[in-house]
Amino acid sequence: MKKQTFLLCLLLFLFSCVTVPVYRLDFTLQEPTQSDTLSYSDDSIDVQFQVLNTQIAFDIQNKTNSGIKINWDELSFVSPEGTSSRVIHSGIKLIDRNAPQAPTVIPPNAKIHDILIPSENIFYSDSKFDGGWKETRLFPQDANLLDNSSCSVYFPLEIRGEKKEYTFKFNITVPGLKGGQKK
Repeated sequence: MKKQTFLLCLLLFLFSCVTVPVYRLDFTLQEPTQSDTLSYSDDSIDVQFQVLNTQIAFDIQNKTNSGIKINWDELSFVSPEGTSSRVIHSGIKLIDRNAPQAPTVIPPNAKIHDILIPSENIFYSDSKFDGGWKETRLFPQDANLLDNSSCSVYFPLEIRGEKKEYTFKFNITVPGLKGGQKK
């Protein structure tokens, strides 16, 4: 028992000495229109995004007099490296990250709140202390790789029986960096 306690204390001490660089990311919506508030509006929808560490949250309002269908299996997240990944949304178990997802219909003049998690960022950890299904960060730890990069969400919707494709492109900047070098 004393050996286990000593090893645990040693591990805690070693890990407490490791520093992970902390930086803030700023996002602006570049497409379909530029917006510092990460929001977009047209005749059919109002959408507001919030980019979080492991997921993208959003509110979408149907401005039409008919239902709008979200086919979740058609949505994708494109990373700063250009890699496209299928996404899951709230209500889907992480273990079911690759299973088909039922569409959601937003009723006329209604709104929903949901999240997007790239399925490639979901993994199983068999760690004794912190095991289970987990999500990795949306973006790499290296701020220099992220400064002046972009990511996007391909977001096709079915509106009045017709498919309308939206691509929401977000520009990423790291305050305090300029051209990959600290100021």
